Amino acid sequence: MPSAELVEVAVWPDRMLRFCKRSEDGSAKCTLLPQIGSRAFGAVYRLDAADKPLLDRIEGLGCGYEEQWQGLPLNDGVVRVFHYCAAEDYLDHALQPYHWYKQLVLAGARYHGFPATYIRGIEQAASLEDPDPERRLLHEGLLRLCQDALVPNRDGLPLAEAVGPDGAHGNLLAGIPRQLPQELSTALVETDNMRIERIVSKGHAAPAEGWFDQDRHEWVVLLRGAARLAFDDGREVNMAPGDWLQIPARQKHRVVWTDPELESVWLAVHYA
Repeated sequence: MPSAELVEVAVWPDRMLRFCKRSEDGSAKCTLLPQIGSRAFGAVYRLDAADKPLLDRIEGLGCGYEEQWQGLPLNDGVVRVFHYCAAEDYLDHALQPYHWYKQLVLAGARYHGFPATYIRGIEQAASLEDPDPERRLLHEGLLRLCQDALVPNRDGLPLAEAVGPDGAHGNLLAGIPRQLPQELSTALVETDNMRIERIVSKGHAAPAEGWFDQDRHEWVVLLRGAARLAFDDGREVNMAPGDWLQIPARQKHRVVWTDPELESVWLAVHYA
């Protein structure tokens, strides 16, 4: 939309994202369903009223989608927002999305910095190949355009993923959204006793009272950017690329500053 402007990433309480809206192409599209205790993440945009009819047509209002309004708590208070939700008679839980559609949803989630656990839930949704090759190629081209909105890797080569499709390789400096409304965490390896994650910050810091108090040891290295950590014993540590820290379990600490102009990329290993 020409006038669309990102406000912030928000959480829809007691809602869950599901691929179960019956589409004209025979596949499943997204909708939000009621689920007590669940949370759905979304990006809130502001746009001119003149652009609303075009958005309605693109999103399929009246073709299986309905418009729903609700108040959401944002940084500036509770704001009334709308989203498109599947009509009851268009729900079909037996359907699956096409691969390209699921990848478009994932591209949006990554671009807006949704939590890593939420993104993993989307990744685990079953999907299938689009049997129409012309439609598939059209939307795969659109997907490439969406991916181009992400920051390219350090060599300026075609976009790589932070985690490749097979989960066995990736690039720690790739797949970083241009906009980071909140800190981005991406799990790389996770077992019962260990978690390795990439963290991307840009001007983010913990609240003054927000100490991390972890039950696992943490080894962390800063790969790019600049940051400052504080500990509850009064120490402060400035970090530059290549600096690493060993933080024992139960050592209270917090990030008090990260570079607001450049993404700070961390590699953290949490272990028992």
